[in-house]
Amino acid sequence: MFAWQKGIIVAGLILLFLWIGLAAALVDGQESQERMQIAIESQPLGKSLNELARQTGLQVVLFDEVGADSTVPSLQGIYTPQMALRILLENTGLQYEHIGNRTYIIQREKLKRTN
Repeated sequence: MFAWQKGIIVAGLILLFLWIGLAAALVDGQESQERMQIAIESQPLGKSLNELARQTGLQVVLFDEVGADSTVPSLQGIYTPQMALRILLENTGLQYEHIGNRTYIIQREKLKRTN
């Protein structure tokens, strides 16, 4: 095999590994926050979200009437802030929408149409 052919193969492999690394970084970018210890006791949703914001630095927008009567279970463990938010909203009929850098708005789940 010629030296230039080996060089092309090596260059191709390097590009492949760089592409795989970039793809992994882009996927991670959707939830790029580091995992951290989060401890939130069972309480009304609004208080739990305030505590999540205090512990993680997220900004969470929740209007009083949305989920006002929901009490969420405690959350103890190591999570990304987004994972913790997702878990806190489970079974509440609410969902979050990312609206900016570390800012999330909580809203009622949208009904899916079936045709």
